[in-house]
Amino acid sequence: MAITPQLHPTDIEALEALEDRDEREAAYEDNLVYRENDLRGVRYVKGQRVGARPRSWQSLDAVLRSDRNSAAALPDRPLRVARVLTGLLATSAIVMVGGIAASAREGLDLSRLTGTSAVLLTGGLLTVGFGIGTGIAWGRAKRGYDRGVDIYNDSLGLRLGLYDAEGQYRPPPGVLVDEEGFIVLDQRELLVPGPSEPEPIPPAPIEPQPF
Repeated sequence: MAITPQLHPTDIEALEALEDRDEREAAYEDNLVYRENDLRGVRYVKGQRVGARPRSWQSLDAVLRSDRNSAAALPDRPLRVARVLTGLLATSAIVMVGGIAASAREGLDLSRLTGTSAVLLTGGLLTVGFGIGTGIAWGRAKRGYDRGVDIYNDSLGLRLGLYDAEGQYRPPPGVLVDEEGFIVLDQRELLVPGPSEPEPIPPAPIEPQPF
């Protein structure tokens, strides 16, 4: 994951210092992590910038660790186990390849195991076992990071004051929303002065007509 291009981390403290409601709304949209589905599976993109490249879950580490809530929920232990098993998988694969090269002339005879065939058989069994374990460990790490995205998005809205602890949208003063979060009344629009009506043109004075 260290060599995987990372999504840009979020400066949560700087966003919390924003006082204007509209700026907080814009900051929330720019730093939210969205999911996209394509032929490769679920991909993630930060913000709604045009041309942003969706990335895999391995690119979420930096952005999720920038928030204390999502960082605390990351699956660090499954990730360490997956890395150790990946190293063991590579080692067992090397042993298996060495056994194949050593027993190329003799072949593999399970009824009469020799030293080279035993190395080949052991390397193959270890490779299969570590391969299965590695897949399970990386799968758990992937699910943990996907769950971290939900925690990050919820924490971002909460710390910006846009959502409450239950995940409900907190509209600005003077705005009423329905149960689904759609605006049904925005009293702020009443405070915006409309176009001023032109002043009436006084009638032209009537000049006296000579008799």
